[in-house]
This record gives sequence, structure tokens and C-alpha cells, in this order.
Amino acid sequence: MAFPHVLTEFFIFKTGHVGEEEEKQKIIYFYPAGKSQDDQLSVVGLCEAILSFSNFFSTSCTSLHTRNGKRCFHQLSENIWAVMSTMLVNPVALLHGFETCERIIDDNIISQKLSLLCERFELFYGLISLKSNEELVHWRKNAMEFFNRELAMLDLSFHDIPDIINVIQLRSCSSKSLLDLDNIGTRIQLSCQYPDTDIAMFYDAHLAWSSSVPKDFCPILKFIVSDLLSLPPDLDLATISPKAPHMGRFLTGLPNMGKDLCPPQASIPLLYQRLTDSTFQRIYVVVYRALRLSVCLFIDVL
Repeated sequence: MAFPHVLTEFFIFKTGHVGEEEEKQKIIYFYPAGKSQDDQLSVVGLCEAILSFSNFFSTSCTSLHTRNGKRCFHQLSENIWAVMSTMLVNPVALLHGFETCERIIDDNIISQKLSLLCERFELFYGLISLKSNEELVHWRKNAMEFFNRELAMLDLSFHDIPDIINVIQLRSCSSKSLLDLDNIGTRIQLSCQYPDTDIAMFYDAHLAWSSSVPKDFCPILKFIVSDLLSLPPDLDLATISPKAPHMGRFLTGLPNMGKDLCPPQASIPLLYQRLTDSTFQRIYVVVYRALRLSVCLFIDVL
């Protein structure tokens, strides 16, 4: 018997002691929006108390188990936390109550979905900083814009293996093909007018070659596969002129590419890459596709 589970709550809040009048300023985003402010503060206060209690141990709290569901925690920055609550659709039908819920809602899968959701938010907007009321308004607007869209499409019953284990699918190449790709990638990198530009090449939406460690660019590579390489072809724009200097097109690029070039399918996205020291680097992503091969340039925003 299948027991589907659904998202019941998702919220982002700031921890720390504040006055009673400032309590509502701690909530950056809360789903569902229909809950009263008192109910929101009650849930957030409970989660903050759990996090404070877990500070007495060697690791922070990552999940809280209830009879009918689970609540997972993810730290975005020093004082900013995201919480996702899930519950079984029909808990009354559980044969053995809590034990059955433990088997159905997997901690690792739900935690990874929460982590990927927050990772994608940071990819588009960067690190949350709340040093003023103006910044709070700014981040509330960004969170509402992003999570209202993403949560509407979130499917807790579907689990993509590469996402769960946080990897990017690779294209298996022969030694000669890999050497050819390395030669092409190096030539492009050396001829690029922008310094410190990294390059990745995809074959049929699978990573075939990269100038840097794929793990360092994993969120950006996932964005390229899911959002750019999956763009539906525009037959009018995709018609390549016989006079074109090359038989390909830019998937992302400037609107005024020239009369001999097809207009790009999308504008150049500005993304935020998290570095090993938890700081963020701003990167422009330019993607060019010819037949089944796609070349991606990661240009540092100076």
C-alpha cells in the first residue's frame, strides 16, 4: 500500500534573541501564507528552541520526527535557517503508526530535497544578509518570488537519483574523444578575452569535459542541464542561415548578436557560485550549442 506524503510547511527565519515587538521581523518567508502571524511565530519559536537545545550537542539538529511526519532543518548562513515539514496524506491508515512513518519518509531524501531547494535559491540570489529593514524587505520579496514558484512544482514522491546523491551525469568518452575535447576546451579558454573563465562541454546534456572540478560547479551545471539545455527549440529562431559563419546557436547571449547569427533563446543569466570559504562569486553563463555538443563559458563578473 502506498502512503504519499505532502509538504505542509516551509519557512525561512532568523535566529537570535529580539524584543517582543521585533519577533515578526525574524520570519523571512512562510508557506502556507494563509496561516495567522501568531501561528507562524509559534511554529518558528518551537523550531528555534529545538535548534538552541541541539547546540548543547556536537552537531545541530537536522530533522525532527513526529507521529505523522517529519520536519527537516537546513542552515543557509550563520543565523538563517530553512525548515521543511512533511506529513503523510492519510495518517489514519498507518498500520503501525510511527514505525510506518519512519519507513515511508526517508530523512536523507527529504533533507537533500530541502538542501537542493536552498542551493538553487542561493544560485539565483546569493547569500541572505539582514542588516537593515530595507534588506529584510528585499529578501522577503526574493524569497516570495522564488519559493512561491518552486514549491508549487515540488513533488516529494519523485526522486531523481543524481539529485539525491548530489552528482551530475557524465558522458562516457574514449581516450581519444576526451583528448579532443580537452584540446578544444583549452583552445577556447586561451582565446577567451575574459581572464579566469572556466569552461564545460556537454554532449546530449551529459557533462563530457570541464576545465575545473565538476563538484565545484555542481549547482551551476545542474541549472544548465535542467533550465537551459532543456529549453524547447524555437523553430523560427533555430533556422540557421546558410550564410552563417558557423552551424550552431547561442542558447544564452546578448540580444544583438548580429545579422548572421540566430538570436539567443534566453538572456545571459547572472548566477552566484558558493566558494569553499562560504563566500559567493558572481558568474555570467554563456551557452553555445552546435548539434549535440554544448559549450558553456563561466565568466567571472569583475
